[in-house]
Amino acid sequence: GSHVMPLMPVPLNTPVTGIYCLPLVSCTGFSLDSRGHFSSSHIDFFDNTAWDVVRNKAQEKAIEIIPRSQRGQLIATYSVIGRYAAQSGDLPAAERALKQAENAYIEAQKSGGRNQVPPDKLTAWQAKLLCGRATVDALRGQNAAAEDFTRKCLATAQKTPRLNGSPFIGIQYLDLSRLTMAQGRLGDAENEARAGLVWMQRMRGAGGPLTAQALSILSLVLSEQGRAVEAEQLARKAIELVQNGGGKAQGPVRVNLANTLAAQGKWGEAEKEIQGFIRNLSADPAAANRTLNRNPWLPIVLIKTGKAAEAAKSLTELVATRTAALGERHFSTAEARGQLGMALLETGKREEARKAFAGAVPILLQRSRESDRASRWASVSGLALQGEEVQQRRLLIRATGSPRMCDHAARPS
Repeated sequence: GSHVMPLMPVPLNTPVTGIYCLPLVSCTGFSLDSRGHFSSSHIDFFDNTAWDVVRNKAQEKAIEIIPRSQRGQLIATYSVIGRYAAQSGDLPAAERALKQAENAYIEAQKSGGRNQVPPDKLTAWQAKLLCGRATVDALRGQNAAAEDFTRKCLATAQKTPRLNGSPFIGIQYLDLSRLTMAQGRLGDAENEARAGLVWMQRMRGAGGPLTAQALSILSLVLSEQGRAVEAEQLARKAIELVQNGGGKAQGPVRVNLANTLAAQGKWGEAEKEIQGFIRNLSADPAAANRTLNRNPWLPIVLIKTGKAAEAAKSLTELVATRTAALGERHFSTAEARGQLGMALLETGKREEARKAFAGAVPILLQRSRESDRASRWASVSGLALQGEEVQQRRLLIRATGSPRMCDHAARPS
């Protein structure tokens, strides 16, 4: 570690994920035979739960050593941990990280004397804590509450020079764009995305990954508005910026291009982009799955390109993942189950599709994510579970909140 800190006993190949750069110590044991050859196996001495109590004490001692005035870094650390947990769909882990960040903020507020934290720094930490709360609420599907926290975060961040001159402000605008889009307020979503784009251009110029991220979000909003041709142009420009900066454009910007192509009914091109994305992230399939699992267009693209069985397999796994992380009756779980029903219907498994629809429709009718989805579901609730394929397609695609998807899904392949 870079500081004089307690030694942390860990198993071999443990990544450095803790705080304050605790020096990690590993220990392995092996034998030599009479010829001086190593034995075929070894023992990892610290790979045992008996050492957990020592690891906890080392972490507690590290926090004691760090002055109160410097413990605010915990807030940023736990906020990042919570954000990653939210992105992977792990709600309990995200909530634990948020609670730890809140405790660290309270500790920082109590500091006094030589260790007193400057008000400007406390304000910056408060903004990051509000951002963490917004992230967790968004994961719960409570987009109105998440929007409220994000706006408070933005207002707080604008009060401190530590953040007001940084991309952090632009990221909040882009988060507001996502949240208002999830609530069906596409005009507000476009305004927030453009504000984020202007901010990123002011901070980093016309090029760079942050500007590309803003362009990608704006393209997604325009696609939802039915302006797919404009959206495709912006999505391709975002990819160009990433590539000009030396990047491979293999992340969400590539998936956004696939979405804009799908919105125009260019199923083959959309499927090609998605497969390219999967190949580029073949070394990190978990990251690929996290991105694809949040993409409501993917099942439609697979079904339209004759891969309904593949869609059904992917959605079955997604339903299990969301059930474990979010619960059986969470809105996102119901969305995935409804889309699974649509895929099963395409493969001819009508009875299994009926069961999936029966589990999804009541929840989707009750919980609207604070958007206009409730009225959409109410308008078609009489069609639920009647068995007509076109009607079922319309019903389940409307669960994604995209009128454009509804139109495309109802068309024959």
